[in-house]
Amino acid sequence: NEVINRAFSEKDLKSSKTTVLEDFQTFVKYVSENSGMKLTAANSFFVRKHVLALNEAMNSPEELKSTANQPDSRTIHLFYNLSRTLGLFAVSARNTLEITPRRDIFGRLSPNEQFVMLFDAMWTETSWEKFLAPYSGGRPEWAQSIRGEIALLFSRCEPGEPYPLKEVLSQVGMAKGHTEYDFVENIVTVAEIMIGVFGERIMQALTLFGLLDFGFTKE
Repeated sequence: NEVINRAFSEKDLKSSKTTVLEDFQTFVKYVSENSGMKLTAANSFFVRKHVLALNEAMNSPEELKSTANQPDSRTIHLFYNLSRTLGLFAVSARNTLEITPRRDIFGRLSPNEQFVMLFDAMWTETSWEKFLAPYSGGRPEWAQSIRGEIALLFSRCEPGEPYPLKEVLSQVGMAKGHTEYDFVENIVTVAEIMIGVFGERIMQALTLFGLLDFGFTKE
């Protein structure tokens, strides 16, 4: 946490356009007001009505179908898992959601401290597999294991400048050799990052934290 804390100042947080803290506080408030809610039998997730209600309460609601389940919402599924990692609520033996004393402790932290705690929970403490829908497959643990290399590449990008994601990520394996095998392996690496948990969930989370803008353009 100390390393992350040095990277983010209160000034940076105030000058950013991120709504992650406001949205997370809205999320925690809703969950607190509905403490004791029954969760789904299969995975102990929020039932549909709470997923849709929470989504609508966010600053930028996602376009969800009326039949959406919790993993269909990147933001709500992210906040659910971060809350569990931080111990803000727990799942009881009766499969209900119960608020813990840690919620109040978290609420007394400064905005900068809350931001750092949330980011560290997302980037380091939570298994990235949990951000995907159950049984999604792939290798999320591998993607998380190379997050340092990816972060280094992003740190070399100039703020405000657009970069093709595929070209940035292609540098992940460039340090290896120049054999045909290395070339093919690098292509596989880039493809797996882009269509796996990093492209599917982590890029959106980094955008939510205000660390980058991410979108698609027509070629």
